[in-house]
Amino acid sequence: MGYTLPANLGVDALDEYCGNVTANLIKASKRIPDILPLIPPWEQMEIEFTTYLDERRQLRRTLNQERAGVKITDVYWDEDVGVVSSESYHVSGKKADQDPYRSLFGTTKAADARKLGPDEATKFGDSLIERAKVLNHPGLVVSIAAFEATNNELRDAGKARSAAASAVELHILKGRQMIPKVQELIDKTEAALLTIRPGDDKLIRAILSPD
Repeated sequence: MGYTLPANLGVDALDEYCGNVTANLIKASKRIPDILPLIPPWEQMEIEFTTYLDERRQLRRTLNQERAGVKITDVYWDEDVGVVSSESYHVSGKKADQDPYRSLFGTTKAADARKLGPDEATKFGDSLIERAKVLNHPGLVVSIAAFEATNNELRDAGKARSAAASAVELHILKGRQMIPKVQELIDKTEAALLTIRPGDDKLIRAILSPD
């Protein structure tokens, strides 16, 4: 007979399948006690899936939190770079061709900087902060300090988001490795059932079939 799992079967479907096989074995063992020893490995497999799914839920929750960290901090970053732009323009006598505004926003305006993704935004921020510190204008000390803190926060948020996304991807890979484990258990269970009930294909199919 040889039931083979589809290669693309998802973890949720695998979890449900294992639960069904366990229930089928328990029911069949009521009349055929020799089936009882086949149940614990399937119960253990169910535990592994429960653990995996709990881990997945937590990893996804963490990723959502880190994504929120980037999204919200990016709003603060946009606000703070706008403050630096406005103040630098003001202390430059409201002349775009004068320092400190010229050196800080002469090439890339704040409006354009706000369109950058988090990684590029923090790179722009690093450059802006370095130039502002060289200019060392007393009228920008407070706004630059606030912007630097937000720029660092956005960088950290981006790194945390990337790490969380990688953790989710690795966990998905881990889940794929569970397919051959379940297949191996199917093969062992089928072989044992054929020994216990030789020729009883209908019962074996009822126990192992996903339908």
